[in-house]
Amino acid sequence: MSDCFFTLASGLLVAALLALLLAFLIGSGGTGLFALARGGALASTAARTTLTNAAAAAAAAAAAAAAAGTILQMSSSGTPGNNQAQNKQFNDAVRRAERDLGRELSKDEIRRVHDEITGQNLGYKEIVQIILDMFGGG
Repeated sequence: MSDCFFTLASGLLVAALLALLLAFLIGSGGTGLFALARGGALASTAARTTLTNAAAAAAAAAAAAAAAGTILQMSSSGTPGNNQAQNKQFNDAVRRAERDLGRELSKDEIRRVHDEITGQNLGYKEIVQIILDMFGGG
C-alpha cells in the first residue's frame, strides 16, 4: 500500500513541476522558450490566465499529495515498503527521540535500537517510543 502511495505521490510531484513550468511559460507570454503562446489560440490574455491558474492549481494539488506521502510515512502503520523509506523513517525517529531526550544518541546506541526493532514492522511513533523507553525518556 505505501509503495503504491509513494509512487503516486512521486508521479504527482513530477506533474506539479511540469505544471509550474507550463504556468511560467504561458504566463511569460511566450518569451524565451515558448514562442507558441504569442501566436495561436494561447495568445489571448484570458486564455493565458486560465491556463496559468489551472497549472498552478494542479501544482498545488500535486504538492499536497507529496506532503501527504511524508505524513503517511510518519504515521504508525508499520514499516514502509522500500529500504530507502525505511532508513528515512528510522533516521527521522532517531532525530525526534534525540530532541525528546535532549541529547544525541551514540553510534552504539543507534545500533542497539536498530537491532531491537529489526523485523518488528514498527511505525514511526512506535520507534520513537522504543528509543525513549530504552534510554530514559519514556
